[in-house]
Amino acid sequence: MGYFRAILAKQEVSQRAFDLTTEVIDHSQGNYGAWAYRRKMLDALQLDLAQEFEWLRSKGKELEKNY
Repeated sequence: MGYFRAILAKQEVSQRAFDLTTEVIDHSQGNYGAWAYRRKMLDALQLDLAQEFEWLRSKGKELEKNY
């Protein structure tokens, strides 16, 4: 989490930062900062939304309490 906080404070825009959001969300699904930063990375890096939707579908089944 310290590494994530450092990247967040630096506002790093990179594939590495995006990948880190996956790890953070896997360990702490209620970390809304990680979700918001992930969304920012999607736009900034122009990542494939179809792939993101597939990931979200898999997470949605695991994280039913995080509406």
